Amino acid sequence: PLCAFLSGNFKDWCQQERAHWRGVAEVLQHRNVPLWASCGGAQGLAILAETGVEQPWDCPHCRDPRHPKTPVYTHIGHTEKKPCGDYSACVFERGPHQVKLVARDPAFRGLPGEFTIMESHCGQIEWPPPGWLLVATAGAGTSTKTQCLRMKDRFIYAAQFHIEMKGAPENSRRIMGNFLDLAKQWGGYNPRGKRAPAPEPFQ
Repeated sequence: PLCAFLSGNFKDWCQQERAHWRGVAEVLQHRNVPLWASCGGAQGLAILAETGVEQPWDCPHCRDPRHPKTPVYTHIGHTEKKPCGDYSACVFERGPHQVKLVARDPAFRGLPGEFTIMESHCGQIEWPPPGWLLVATAGAGTSTKTQCLRMKDRFIYAAQFHIEMKGAPENSRRIMGNFLDLAKQWGGYNPRGKRAPAPEPFQ
């Protein structure tokens, strides 16, 4: 394959079959194919990088705050307590939002330092796992701080926003086109993998 894409889902992480994520965990372990993950897919990459598939996963609804199982994943907020998988009392970010670049990365070539992109989530990634760098954060009027992470030495991205949704077509096409160009330049699937230049954080 040239690359792979992961998008979101409607189950929370305590409800997921962890075995279904073993293939993605293997991609992260070998780092041998370019990967773009959006929303829930991005959260999944962060959980795999921090917790893996062997340990149980939880969600903010069922989490024991004294002993969290997947603390890298949280919700933006709640207006009341609900059971797992019920998002009716969750705080969401939906529609076009501003995202701000904090590092120079070729997937965002041709975009301004702050740009509009589509959001649709209540879950979020709390911090970059080891080996990952923050590339984009919240812009004006946006709450979710972790907007895009990248594995330091590979073209593997975890983006909270959606480039596959309607609403910001020019910016979405630019990011998608840049990513596909990077995947072609890197050579697509490579059994041994090879290093890619790391993003350059802005000073």
